[in-house]
Amino acid sequence: MPLYTKGAPPAGQLARLGEDIAANFYEKQGYKVLARNWRAGRFAEVDLIVVGADGLFVFVEVKTRYKQSEYDSVQNGLDAITYRKQQKIVTSARIYLARNGLCETPCRFDAMAIALDRSAVSNGSIGEPEVIQVQSAF
Repeated sequence: MPLYTKGAPPAGQLARLGEDIAANFYEKQGYKVLARNWRAGRFAEVDLIVVGADGLFVFVEVKTRYKQSEYDSVQNGLDAITYRKQQKIVTSARIYLARNGLCETPCRFDAMAIALDRSAVSNGSIGEPEVIQVQSAF
């Protein structure tokens, strides 16, 4: 069944598609997805919050882009995670942990960049996504 019936999805749906790919990536590695698009008031949204079997909480920032050409790099998505964005995510993570009584819980911050082929997505599939995961990115 195609993901989209005609044309490329709007930006919000593209981001959601990337988050779906990221969530699946972590689940295949044995992580449990606890939250998606978690927001702490006016602070930044955390795209994914996952926990491993070892109890390690991982806060994940996902950036999804279209490849503009065959030579385009998925690295462009990682470049979009600015220092200011990182600080907002860290603040949101602290709030999440505090609200859930997990202040002493070990955690890390991952970044994931996903590049999709625009024509594949326009045709209703995701094709072969290019994925870069950076553990402990910030």
